[in-house]
Amino acid sequence: MNQVSAADNHTIHTTPNRWRVLYNDRPLAEATPQGLRYGTRFAATRRLASSGILGREHVVQVVLGWQHTDEAWHLGLILAPIIANERGSRWIELVHWPDPDITVFEELAQQTGQLLAQAIDVPFYAIPPQPFAPPAPPPLPDLPLSFGDWTIKRASADKRHLEIERSQSWLMRQYTRIGWNILWLGIYLAVSLGTLFADIALPNTGTLLPNPQWLPYIGLATVLMLFGVIMYHFWQIIRQPNHFVIDGTQGTISAMKNQSLRWQMSVNDVQSIYVSEIAKKNEAPPITEHGELNLHLGGGQFKHLVSHLEPEDNADLEQSLAKVTRTSDIIRELERDNAYTSLQFAALYITEALGNISAWYDLRVK
Repeated sequence: MNQVSAADNHTIHTTPNRWRVLYNDRPLAEATPQGLRYGTRFAATRRLASSGILGREHVVQVVLGWQHTDEAWHLGLILAPIIANERGSRWIELVHWPDPDITVFEELAQQTGQLLAQAIDVPFYAIPPQPFAPPAPPPLPDLPLSFGDWTIKRASADKRHLEIERSQSWLMRQYTRIGWNILWLGIYLAVSLGTLFADIALPNTGTLLPNPQWLPYIGLATVLMLFGVIMYHFWQIIRQPNHFVIDGTQGTISAMKNQSLRWQMSVNDVQSIYVSEIAKKNEAPPITEHGELNLHLGGGQFKHLVSHLEPEDNADLEQSLAKVTRTSDIIRELERDNAYTSLQFAALYITEALGNISAWYDLRVK
């Protein structure tokens, strides 16, 4: 008598005309030329009649196959239509062998299946493992995509040429802020100088200052502060890049101010594209409060590309089923099947244009 072990504490005993399967060393079912005899447990788990007998005429063949979903060999019987209709399936499994490598238990499983078919005197068929084709990743949403003041679009018909461009509304906001700051600067300057050199009486009470004579000088300090803010806005307008060119053919990322090159980086110096987003705790995706797109250079160093400072609802995008539960901070690899915001999709477009470098997603929950 030969003995073979199978998964979940099943054991198989075989002789030339008899094939028995045991569970925890207790008989479960037995195959002979007359058919299959089985116990109460086997009948309950396989949806068979309580008679305990499955005649040979009701067994069409013995089948062995490897299944991708659990990476295991499965051995069982194909039943005749009359029995299959009663239980709702033609297939009845007897034993299985987990085998992620496919080849470890293949020969043992085939020999066991052949002995089972010989015991019942029905044909044996082994289904060869089929090559597994993973599902194609979902397509990226069409360009252009917008996030905050930025829009990513194709720079040419070549999919490896992209451009991230800043909108004119950003420039108008900067000039508006400069205008308001100039107005307030003029008001503070006029009041402060008028207080120092004109006959304008200072209040004796109603201020938090121990000496009201300080008020003009505080006003002049405010003037200096407003002047610094105005200069900073002018610096942003003059110096900050207003578009980025991603050239996958040359393998470069270039930061441009109109037609002037501010900086350029080779893809060989970039480890990954890094997306950081801030969201409120337990807030339903895909809404984000803030987002940044950076180049990860390694060693904890990053090169900033673009960001959006205002909340984004991303409501016009087809949403992924693999959204992150927003209960705590998390860092994960960013892929097509788990991206769900415009900023994340923009990062994936860039990585694919640059030869499929890595992309990472950093979620910060506040």
